Amino acid sequence: MPAVFGNFLAIFPLIVPALIGIVLGCAFMSRYRKPAIMVIIASVLLLLQGAFMMLANMFLVRLASDGVITWETYSLIASTVHFILGIGSSGLLLAAVFAGRTAPAVEVAPGARPHRGAPILVMGILSVAIFAPLGVIAMVLGIRDLAAMEAGTMDPRGRPQTTAGMVLGIIAIVLMVLALIGIVLFLYTLSATSWMP
Repeated sequence: MPAVFGNFLAIFPLIVPALIGIVLGCAFMSRYRKPAIMVIIASVLLLLQGAFMMLANMFLVRLASDGVITWETYSLIASTVHFILGIGSSGLLLAAVFAGRTAPAVEVAPGARPHRGAPILVMGILSVAIFAPLGVIAMVLGIRDLAAMEAGTMDPRGRPQTTAGMVLGIIAIVLMVLALIGIVLFLYTLSATSWMP
Protein backbone atom coordinates (compact mmCIF):
# COMPACT_ATOMS: atom_id res chain seq x y z
CA MET A 1 0.00 0.00 0.00
CA PRO A 2 2.77 2.55 0.76
CA ALA A 3 4.27 1.85 -2.69
CA VAL A 4 0.95 2.66 -4.39
CA PHE A 5 0.67 5.86 -2.35
CA GLY A 6 4.25 6.81 -3.25
CA ASN A 7 3.55 6.16 -6.94
CA PHE A 8 0.41 8.27 -6.73
CA LEU A 9 2.37 11.15 -5.19
CA ALA A 10 4.92 10.85 -8.00
CA ILE A 11 2.26 11.28 -10.70
CA PHE A 12 0.19 13.87 -8.81
CA PRO A 13 1.89 16.78 -10.66
CA LEU A 14 0.62 15.26 -13.92
CA ILE A 15 -2.90 14.48 -12.68
CA VAL A 16 -3.77 17.97 -11.43
CA PRO A 17 -3.03 19.89 -14.68
CA ALA A 18 -4.64 17.09 -16.69
CA LEU A 19 -7.88 17.31 -14.73
CA ILE A 20 -7.85 21.12 -14.92
CA GLY A 21 -7.23 20.89 -18.67
CA ILE A 22 -10.14 18.50 -19.19
CA VAL A 23 -12.49 20.71 -17.17
CA LEU A 24 -11.40 23.90 -18.96
CA GLY A 25 -11.55 22.19 -22.35
CA CYS A 26 -15.12 21.08 -21.71
CA ALA A 27 -16.11 24.49 -20.32
CA PHE A 28 -14.82 26.38 -23.36
CA MET A 29 -15.83 23.83 -26.00
CA SER A 30 -18.73 25.92 -27.33
CA ARG A 31 -16.67 29.12 -27.73
CA TYR A 32 -13.26 27.77 -28.78
CA ARG A 33 -13.86 24.33 -30.22
CA LYS A 34 -10.48 23.56 -31.84
CA PRO A 35 -8.24 24.75 -28.94
CA ALA A 36 -10.55 23.06 -26.41
CA ILE A 37 -10.26 19.71 -28.22
CA MET A 38 -6.45 20.08 -28.33
CA VAL A 39 -6.32 20.82 -24.59
CA ILE A 40 -8.53 17.81 -23.79
CA ILE A 41 -6.37 15.47 -25.91
CA ALA A 42 -3.19 16.89 -24.31
CA SER A 43 -4.72 16.36 -20.87
CA VAL A 44 -5.58 12.76 -21.70
CA LEU A 45 -1.97 12.24 -22.84
CA LEU A 46 -0.80 13.63 -19.48
CA LEU A 47 -3.08 11.15 -17.69
CA LEU A 48 -1.70 8.32 -19.85
CA GLN A 49 1.84 9.43 -19.00
CA GLY A 50 0.98 9.34 -15.30
CA ALA A 51 -0.65 5.92 -15.62
CA PHE A 52 2.38 4.60 -17.48
CA MET A 53 4.71 5.95 -14.78
CA MET A 54 2.69 4.14 -12.15
CA LEU A 55 2.57 0.88 -14.12
CA ALA A 56 6.28 1.10 -14.96
CA ASN A 57 7.16 1.55 -11.29
CA MET A 58 4.89 -1.30 -10.23
CA PHE A 59 5.54 -3.88 -12.97
CA LEU A 60 8.42 -3.04 -15.32
CA VAL A 61 10.84 -2.38 -12.48
CA ARG A 62 9.89 -5.74 -10.96
CA LEU A 63 10.42 -7.46 -14.32
CA ALA A 64 13.84 -5.84 -14.65
CA SER A 65 14.75 -6.74 -11.06
CA ASP A 66 13.77 -10.36 -11.66
CA GLY A 67 15.83 -10.48 -14.86
CA VAL A 68 12.85 -11.03 -17.18
CA ILE A 69 13.87 -7.91 -19.09
CA THR A 70 17.18 -6.08 -18.96
CA TRP A 71 17.56 -2.67 -17.36
CA GLU A 72 18.49 -1.31 -20.78
CA THR A 73 15.17 -2.57 -22.17
CA TYR A 74 13.32 -1.02 -19.24
CA SER A 75 15.12 2.27 -19.82
CA LEU A 76 14.38 2.20 -23.55
CA ILE A 77 10.67 1.47 -23.02
CA ALA A 78 10.27 4.09 -20.28
CA SER A 79 12.19 6.78 -22.17
CA THR A 80 10.33 6.19 -25.42
CA VAL A 81 6.87 6.28 -23.85
CA HIS A 82 7.70 9.37 -21.77
CA PHE A 83 9.15 11.13 -24.81
CA ILE A 84 6.19 10.39 -27.09
CA LEU A 85 3.52 11.30 -24.52
CA GLY A 86 5.44 14.34 -23.26
CA ILE A 87 6.13 15.77 -26.71
CA GLY A 88 2.55 15.03 -27.79
CA SER A 89 0.96 16.79 -24.84
CA SER A 90 3.37 19.74 -24.94
CA GLY A 91 2.93 20.17 -28.69
CA LEU A 92 -0.86 20.09 -28.44
CA LEU A 93 -0.88 22.61 -25.59
CA LEU A 94 1.39 24.95 -27.54
CA ALA A 95 -0.72 24.54 -30.68
CA ALA A 96 -3.91 25.22 -28.71
CA VAL A 97 -2.58 28.65 -27.77
CA PHE A 98 -2.50 29.69 -31.42
CA ALA A 99 -5.30 27.59 -32.94
CA GLY A 100 -8.16 29.50 -34.47
CA ARG A 101 -6.52 32.89 -34.08
CA THR A 102 -6.47 35.30 -36.96
CA ALA A 103 -3.78 37.87 -37.37
CA PRO A 104 -4.91 41.45 -36.83
CA ALA A 105 -4.97 43.64 -39.89
CA VAL A 106 -1.67 45.46 -40.19
CA GLU A 107 -0.92 48.15 -42.71
CA VAL A 108 2.24 47.64 -44.67
CA ALA A 109 3.99 50.79 -45.84
CA PRO A 110 4.54 51.00 -49.60
CA GLY A 111 8.04 49.86 -50.51
CA ALA A 112 8.55 48.01 -47.19
CA ARG A 113 10.89 45.04 -47.41
CA PRO A 114 9.41 41.59 -46.72
CA HIS A 115 9.99 40.32 -43.19
CA ARG A 116 12.36 37.45 -42.33
CA GLY A 117 10.36 36.18 -39.35
CA ALA A 118 10.27 32.50 -40.35
CA PRO A 119 14.04 32.10 -40.91
CA ILE A 120 14.83 33.98 -37.69
CA LEU A 121 12.40 31.75 -35.77
CA VAL A 122 13.93 28.61 -37.29
CA MET A 123 17.44 29.81 -36.35
CA GLY A 124 16.24 30.55 -32.82
CA ILE A 125 14.73 27.08 -32.45
CA LEU A 126 17.82 25.39 -33.90
CA SER A 127 20.08 27.42 -31.62
CA VAL A 128 18.30 26.15 -28.52
CA ALA A 129 17.85 22.59 -29.75
CA ILE A 130 21.02 21.83 -31.71
CA PHE A 131 23.69 24.51 -32.24
CA ALA A 132 23.84 27.40 -29.77
CA PRO A 133 26.06 29.76 -31.85
CA LEU A 134 23.14 30.19 -34.27
CA GLY A 135 21.56 32.16 -31.43
CA VAL A 136 23.94 35.03 -32.12
CA ILE A 137 22.68 35.28 -35.71
CA ALA A 138 19.04 35.01 -34.61
CA MET A 139 19.54 37.72 -32.00
CA VAL A 140 21.36 40.15 -34.32
CA LEU A 141 18.92 39.68 -37.19
CA GLY A 142 15.98 39.92 -34.81
CA ILE A 143 17.16 43.20 -33.31
CA ARG A 144 17.83 44.70 -36.78
CA ASP A 145 14.51 43.53 -38.23
CA LEU A 146 12.45 44.73 -35.26
CA ALA A 147 14.12 48.14 -35.58
CA ALA A 148 13.28 48.17 -39.31
CA MET A 149 9.66 47.25 -38.52
CA GLU A 150 9.45 50.12 -36.03
CA ALA A 151 10.87 52.48 -38.65
CA GLY A 152 8.29 51.27 -41.20
CA THR A 153 10.86 49.98 -43.69
CA MET A 154 10.00 46.29 -43.15
CA ASP A 155 6.71 44.38 -43.20
CA PRO A 156 5.50 44.37 -39.54
CA ARG A 157 3.48 41.17 -39.91
CA GLY A 158 6.62 39.17 -39.08
CA ARG A 159 6.99 40.77 -35.64
CA PRO A 160 5.78 37.70 -33.60
CA GLN A 161 8.08 35.23 -35.36
CA THR A 162 11.01 37.66 -35.30
CA THR A 163 10.56 38.38 -31.60
CA ALA A 164 10.24 34.67 -30.74
CA GLY A 165 13.35 33.79 -32.78
CA MET A 166 15.33 36.61 -31.17
CA VAL A 167 14.30 35.56 -27.65
CA LEU A 168 15.19 31.92 -28.36
CA GLY A 169 18.55 33.08 -29.70
CA ILE A 170 19.21 35.04 -26.51
CA ILE A 171 18.25 31.98 -24.42
CA ALA A 172 20.66 29.83 -26.47
CA ILE A 173 23.46 32.37 -25.96
CA VAL A 174 22.88 32.43 -22.19
CA LEU A 175 22.84 28.62 -22.03
CA MET A 176 26.00 28.45 -24.15
CA VAL A 177 27.82 30.93 -21.86
CA LEU A 178 26.71 29.00 -18.76
CA ALA A 179 27.88 25.73 -20.36
CA LEU A 180 31.25 27.27 -21.21
CA ILE A 181 31.64 28.57 -17.64
CA GLY A 182 30.76 25.09 -16.36
CA ILE A 183 33.33 23.48 -18.65
CA VAL A 184 36.04 25.93 -17.58
CA LEU A 185 35.25 25.32 -13.90
CA PHE A 186 35.27 21.57 -14.48
CA LEU A 187 38.62 21.71 -16.27
CA TYR A 188 40.05 23.95 -13.56
CA THR A 189 38.87 21.52 -10.89
CA LEU A 190 40.40 18.64 -12.82
CA SER A 191 43.73 20.44 -13.19
CA ALA A 192 43.81 21.34 -9.50
CA THR A 193 43.14 17.74 -8.45
CA SER A 194 46.18 15.74 -7.51
CA TRP A 195 46.15 12.36 -9.23
CA MET A 196 49.17 11.03 -7.40
CA PRO A 197 48.53 8.66 -4.43
